[in-house]
Amino acid sequence: MSLLKQLKTQMKEAQENYNYRKKLASDAAREAQKAKNILASINLRLSELKERELIVSEHAKLRFIERVIGIDLTEIETRILTEDVKRMHGELGNGKFPNGECRVVVADNVVVTVEVQPYV
Repeated sequence: MSLLKQLKTQMKEAQENYNYRKKLASDAAREAQKAKNILASINLRLSELKERELIVSEHAKLRFIERVIGIDLTEIETRILTEDVKRMHGELGNGKFPNGECRVVVADNVVVTVEVQPYV
C-alpha cells in the first residue's frame, strides 16, 4: 500500500473519530444542560418551600380547641343549630336566622358562619 493511500485512510479514520467525539461532546453538553435545568427547578421549589410562612390549618385549630382546650364541638353545633333555627330553615330555606345567641347564616343547607350583634 502506498504512503498516499495509507495517509488518506488514516485521515478518513481520524475525521470519523473526530466527528464521533464531537457528537459525543454535543450529546453530553445537551444532557448536562438538561440536568442543570432539573437542578435549577428543584432549587427553586426548595427555596419557595423555605420562604413560605408556616400556617395552621382550620382542622388543626379545631382539634386544638377540642383536645387541648377541652371544648366540646358537639355542644357548639347544638348551640348553633337550635330547634328554632332548624324549624326556620325548614320553612324558609337558606338565609339568616336568630338563635338567641347569634344569627346563623345558612347557604346551600350549610351553616357557613354566625354573626353577633351588631349584625354586619
